[in-house]
Amino acid sequence: MSNHYHLLIETTQENLSKYMKHLNASYAIWFTRKYSRSGHLRQGRFKSWYVTDESYLYTLIGYIENNPVKAGMVKKPGEYLYSAINHS
Repeated sequence: MSNHYHLLIETTQENLSKYMKHLNASYAIWFTRKYSRSGHLRQGRFKSWYVTDESYLYTLIGYIENNPVKAGMVKKPGEYLYSAINHS
């Protein structure tokens, strides 16, 4: 996606906020250096949801994989460069 990303992360500790802060800060530093930018790269806090059952997990996986198709970036989910689907 050009303006956001989706991650499906399993964690056993209550450290998601710390991890996301590190991930977003590291990426922002890399991006601003690479493209000689200044200012904020992303706006707002990340959003997270608990996955409490297998049915919702599969719904979430389908949503993430089909998001680039719905956005008109590709015709099939496996065509998206950053898809978890096999690209062969």
